Amino acid sequence: MQPYSRMILALALCLLAAATNAATLNDAAIHKLLAQTDAAIERRDADGIAAHLSPQVRIVMTLSASDQTQVLRLSRDQYLQVLREGWAVAKNYRYQRGDVRIEYLDGASRARVTAVVIESFTVKGKPVTGKTRERVLVEMVDGRPLVVEVQAQSIM
Repeated sequence: MQPYSRMILALALCLLAAATNAATLNDAAIHKLLAQTDAAIERRDADGIAAHLSPQVRIVMTLSASDQTQVLRLSRDQYLQVLREGWAVAKNYRYQRGDVRIEYLDGASRARVTAVVIESFTVKGKPVTGKTRERVLVEMVDGRPLVVEVQAQSIM
């Protein structure tokens, strides 16, 4: 094999490895996405949250409170509007994510992330605490991880 052929082969292998790494998820990428999303939530920054959601994200939220249950199916824009409206009336908002588990799918091009989120706030002087079990599907979209599906079950 001639020297330039070896160099071209080596370059091709490097490019293939880079392309493969760009198309797969890992723990660092998932935890970075979660940390950035959580920071945006703490800042009440809907645009910061939107940056991590696919424009076509599918969101299904099951909300239970006072023996009543409601299922919401929301687009990204509807979800962001619900957040803005909720933050407008909530005072002393606190948010904490825990029990994070990551399961890789399809050769690590997708990941299912489960977590428990505890939120507390005050509305019209009344304290409210909620516990949400969320299941999020993250996929590589244009070389970066984005949330493409959210399933959440909240008890208030």
